[in-house]
Amino acid sequence: MRSLLPLTWVGILAFLLLSSPVGSAPVPVVGDPVILYSLTECPYCRQKQAALKAAGIPFVEYFVDQDARRMREMSNKLRRAGYTEGGYGMPIVDVNGTILPNNPPLEDILMYR
Repeated sequence: MRSLLPLTWVGILAFLLLSSPVGSAPVPVVGDPVILYSLTECPYCRQKQAALKAAGIPFVEYFVDQDARRMREMSNKLRRAGYTEGGYGMPIVDVNGTILPNNPPLEDILMYR
């Protein structure tokens, strides 16, 4: 099932692009705000925050090194998604319930929006 998700999103995006009138911008697919799990001294986290802002993607950021509750929340989401403890890099992004660890590229975040 997980392997079909990218194909489904490609179909949806193709439909949106092809169904837009010529010369108009495609209608963006918008869901809940993206959740960005960060560390306070992480340069990759700051870069991802800046990229999300520049792309106009709404997000909330939680600093898991300062908030134990958010650290547990993030760890539980990773575990449920099949990631082992400590087997990932920061930042970690939650896009509509899909967990993307290891500083995912902006294209991956957009794919799940």
